[in-house]
Amino acid sequence: MTVNISNCTSGGGKQIGLWFVRHLLENRPGDLTLSFIINTAHTALLDIDHAADVLVVPASPMRSLRSRRLAHAFLRSRQPDCLFSIFGPPGLRWKNHVCGLANAFVTSCDVRLLREIYGFAWPIHYIKNRMFARLMTKPNFLVFETEVERGSFCEREGYPRDMTMVVPNSVNNVFWTHKATQRENAIEPSAFFRLLFVTSNHPHKNNHRLPEYVRSLKQAGFNSFEIATTLTEREFAPIETAMGSDAAHIRLTGRLDIAELIEEYELCDAVILPSAIETFSAAYNEARFTARPLLVSNIPSAQDVCASFATFFDPRQPETFVAGVRDVLRNLPERSRTSWQSRLSVMEPEEKAAMYVNLIRRAAGANCEATAQG
Repeated sequence: MTVNISNCTSGGGKQIGLWFVRHLLENRPGDLTLSFIINTAHTALLDIDHAADVLVVPASPMRSLRSRRLAHAFLRSRQPDCLFSIFGPPGLRWKNHVCGLANAFVTSCDVRLLREIYGFAWPIHYIKNRMFARLMTKPNFLVFETEVERGSFCEREGYPRDMTMVVPNSVNNVFWTHKATQRENAIEPSAFFRLLFVTSNHPHKNNHRLPEYVRSLKQAGFNSFEIATTLTEREFAPIETAMGSDAAHIRLTGRLDIAELIEEYELCDAVILPSAIETFSAAYNEARFTARPLLVSNIPSAQDVCASFATFFDPRQPETFVAGVRDVLRNLPERSRTSWQSRLSVMEPEEKAAMYVNLIRRAAGANCEATAQG
């Protein structure tokens, strides 16, 4: 069996891909012969011994013909019973291919949203996303993170539902074992508060809405606050120009390791996630395991996952964001407690790994049976 994380190079995909490979290296299933396809972006982050059967490609096979050729040559030489790609589209094809799908643009090719996010360039991105969606119909089995995304994809692409399953997102072991400090006091509008925006430099994250959010908070009477964001100085530069003096309310953390990220969660009073589109953001669960209220866009996947504890707002309407902030601060102890309690419904990391491994076993076993019959 070959595990492919070569296209997991950033964000949640990279985090989950590295976590699963580490899990397999530390808990090698005795009934599986493992090989791995990883990216040069992973080598410094994985402790791989010389006995491991590993191919390191220079870039994602979706973007590099050389990487695609190297990966296919590796697969032909190993002849695995199953290729398991954590996220898709992976840019690879194999006779028995199980693939995860966590790209919201693939599952939700919404023209209105693409117009809003990309402006006049939306047709290019629509064509690209439709191409990616068609590529995702090629694997033998697909894994989704939410029921909403599975239903949307199967209906639109005509993909057999019985060839899919849902494996929800979890958190890594550091968050799982974290001893959170709950918020015990409400915050008055005149008092200082902190919000945390865990993001990346992708248009659908709605980073460009920060100026209107800050301006609307000030117009509503909130003057003493800070929004910490994981953007870098370079990424924030065009937004800072639009904000003028309001940029004083923004603190840039840049990219954070897990320990630093938990510190930022502990520092903040609430987490905001104004994405225009998302599948299962890591922040959904990280907010729960740090007992922080979550203000999140009222998009279907977020409502599917976070209905029991989050406060929803329309990211295009700053007044709904302000109303959400006001409600959370006024009821901070209750919102913090609800977020913390909701963590009990989150799948354990070990359970998620077991679901992946069992799926791989079934897929590999089915392929062996088919080969024997042939």
